[in-house]
Amino acid sequence: MERLRELQSQLTDAYADSIVSRLSERAAVSMLLKLQEQSGLDLLHSVDGREYLTKEYVDNKLMRELDSHGGRVTAVLLAEWLNVYVGVVEERLKYMVSRDRDLYFVQGEAITRTYLKGLVAELNALLEEKGKVSVAELVNRTLLPQKFLKDKLLKVHIEEDINGIQEGGFIYTEAYITSFESKIRGYFSSPTVPIKVDDACVELEALPALFQTTLTSLVEKGEIPGKVDGEGKHAVFTPFVYQISRNKWLKDFYYQNQFVELDALKRFNVKNPSQFMEELFEDELIGLSSLFVSPLILEEMEAALTGLTESHPFLLVSKVIDLPMEEEDMFLLLNHSTLVSTSNRDRNSKDYKEYARKFALRASYIPYFLARFESVAAEEVANASNSASAAADGNVVEESLPPVDKSTLSKKELRKLKKAKKAGKENGASSVAVSSSASHLKMVKSKLREWNTDFIEYPALVDELAADLHPAVDLIYDRLHKAVFVAAPKRPSADARGLLKAFQAKLTILYLNLQLFESGLDLLKNERTKKVLRNYLLSTLGQDVLAHVLENQALLALVPTEGVNLQDYKERRALIKQIPASSYRTSLVSLNEAVHSLNFPMFKETLGVLSESGGFILKSLSSKLSRTLQHNLVRDSVSVVKSNEMPVEAVGHLLGLIFIKVNNAAIYPDPTNPRLILDELSTSLSTDVNEALSSLVSIAEYCLKQKQSEEALGTLKEELSVVSSWALHPRVDYTTYAHEEKPA
Repeated sequence: MERLRELQSQLTDAYADSIVSRLSERAAVSMLLKLQEQSGLDLLHSVDGREYLTKEYVDNKLMRELDSHGGRVTAVLLAEWLNVYVGVVEERLKYMVSRDRDLYFVQGEAITRTYLKGLVAELNALLEEKGKVSVAELVNRTLLPQKFLKDKLLKVHIEEDINGIQEGGFIYTEAYITSFESKIRGYFSSPTVPIKVDDACVELEALPALFQTTLTSLVEKGEIPGKVDGEGKHAVFTPFVYQISRNKWLKDFYYQNQFVELDALKRFNVKNPSQFMEELFEDELIGLSSLFVSPLILEEMEAALTGLTESHPFLLVSKVIDLPMEEEDMFLLLNHSTLVSTSNRDRNSKDYKEYARKFALRASYIPYFLARFESVAAEEVANASNSASAAADGNVVEESLPPVDKSTLSKKELRKLKKAKKAGKENGASSVAVSSSASHLKMVKSKLREWNTDFIEYPALVDELAADLHPAVDLIYDRLHKAVFVAAPKRPSADARGLLKAFQAKLTILYLNLQLFESGLDLLKNERTKKVLRNYLLSTLGQDVLAHVLENQALLALVPTEGVNLQDYKERRALIKQIPASSYRTSLVSLNEAVHSLNFPMFKETLGVLSESGGFILKSLSSKLSRTLQHNLVRDSVSVVKSNEMPVEAVGHLLGLIFIKVNNAAIYPDPTNPRLILDELSTSLSTDVNEALSSLVSIAEYCLKQKQSEEALGTLKEELSVVSSWALHPRVDYTTYAHEEKPA
């Protein structure tokens, strides 16, 4: 920088000295270029190249020209006056604008704040003359962009310097606004019926934006009694006197008739019917598709539902409720009832079901209908079976069987028919005809009309009810056909006898262990602990017994269990439903429900009944077998604790071992809740044993809360190793043991 100043000083001195000799233009240009190259001097040159100018000189010159010409000059004129290129002027102006907040460069023009203040004075004069000025008019007068005028002129000066109020695309004086408000106030003070705001605006020849804003403001202040609903072209002004008479009429009509039609509200120019009715009436209204009704209407319908009988099992809403309701209204009214289910989700949880959007049927009649259909299907299948048997004996020819329309059968049903025919030929008898699913649906509709003539009048109800019953009727036919084709009991083959023997052996072990752990539960003092552990025993070991019994029915060639999760309640229930109807299936259903509901007495009783029909033996637990099972349990538990591979489960096994030694009885520990057993043992253990086991259980509980993280498992393994080092000793006495002692 000092070097530059030195060169500038030398240049000044050179200009001041008298001319001794002149340089040629070429030499002077070369000298300046060399000077720029070596010293970094940044110069601008004129258009003709005869002058070199500094940037500071150009910037100062530009500002002087702007000030002298009113604060607004185009870049082209400035370039002409300074004898430089337009690009140079534009570049310098942009630089100056970035440094000076009072300078703007817009559409090739430089504008100062001084010019904008002049515009403010001009705008004030126009406002005083006209009362209002539009932004569009300002754009035409100044030839400046609308955005620039709004951001730099109106937004900055509207509150302090401009004597007006901006509303939308206009600027108004306060006097104009006051006069306009008086005009609106006078217009809206006399009407007694609703008026469209848009029509009033046209009649008063006012600007829409200002008109609606002013009207809304006056209404909110209470200067015009009434209310404005909606916006824009849909805005409507409702006088207060009209609101009073309208609300009175609606209330009188509602309390007399218990409903109000939506069309009536529209005629009263109500824009939001739901909100309006909620504000007008204090009691809870029921909003339907085309009307609002009182809760009394719903109560009337529900009272009619409770009066349904076998001879008249359904209700048509429009027959009970004498209101101008559409089909959608009837459906919504049914949907509001807590007694009626209108969706598949809660189809089986309520007393009544909705059909065809306007009917309600008592849910208890569905099993009634299905029972009658089962009788019809059983008779039909039995007749077909008898015909087939007679044909096999030569008494009836095959053609005497009921014909089957193969065009109505699905591919699955055609395969079933072929299988049935093949099975019949192998057995030396003709096959039983397999009826189609389509014929079942047709039969259901026919029987509904036959059993109750009221259905004849309502085909839509019959169609939907038949579609609801149809899948269950198909299952009834499938089950009955399976029952017909099940062969007579035969002596099991050698392989089957071996499998049944293995089944009996495993079942015996499971059932003996179940009895062993149940006897241990009787020694528990805390009833809550006893209940929790009994439920856990049933949900684990009891569930294993049930799963094994279900595998046994597969050995009896009833229903295969491949691909079925026998630990899942719903999958077990679906599997049991496929077994032909019999006392055996009924017992399996009860056993499954006992496990699911954790009902131990029901489980034992049902298992005993099931053993008679299932052909297996339930062996009772003797004292000798109890000692043997306890010995095996101790051996297995010691192995689990010593391996320390699953420390959380090992804690439960360790507590189970201590329970056996203290009480001479086995218990089935819940690994997710080890403190239950510790609380039962605490009164029988020494202080040191209690403290050691309590610390171990606390770490196990923490490990469970941390979802068995690596760190928590590591801590538990270390503590388990320490405790098991003395706890697994065969001669340790848990009731007196202290840490200072060493077991002999």
